Amino acid sequence: MKNNKGFSLVELIIVVAIMAVLMGILAPQYIRYVEKTRIRADDSIISDIDKSCQATLADEKFYADAGATVTVTVSNAGVIAQTGLTNTGAAFLAEVNTSVYGQATSVNKFKSKAYTQGGSTTLTYTFNSTLYTWQATITNGIADSKYYQAPSGT
Repeated sequence: MKNNKGFSLVELIIVVAIMAVLMGILAPQYIRYVEKTRIRADDSIISDIDKSCQATLADEKFYADAGATVTVTVSNAGVIAQTGLTNTGAAFLAEVNTSVYGQATSVNKFKSKAYTQGGSTTLTYTFNSTLYTWQATITNGIADSKYYQAPSGT
């Protein structure tokens, strides 16, 4: 009588083939899941920037200098530009960056490919003179973002 205590080569090949098929199916799903998670993390940064911008616009020195609309642009380099503040724009950006990043200059904290490959978000604040508040509108071209807005004409 023969005493076999191992696996045959055919059995091992079958197991390896099954593992390869499973990996071929699961790997793309996992990669998409990881990217969506990174976009959600980036959305959290955008939310922090939004809150910081609204708090900063409520500050008297910026409130008095602001026009009816203030626009803030965020890219892979962080908070990079603003329009609508005539004299205090640089101080506004420095204060927002300090609040969000802990330093006066922008930092790239974005993780998703959409941002690292040049995606951007625009935050537009419109002054509501009846309620003396700023109404935020966030426009984002990153498809999986919760702030996504489809380009016009599509």
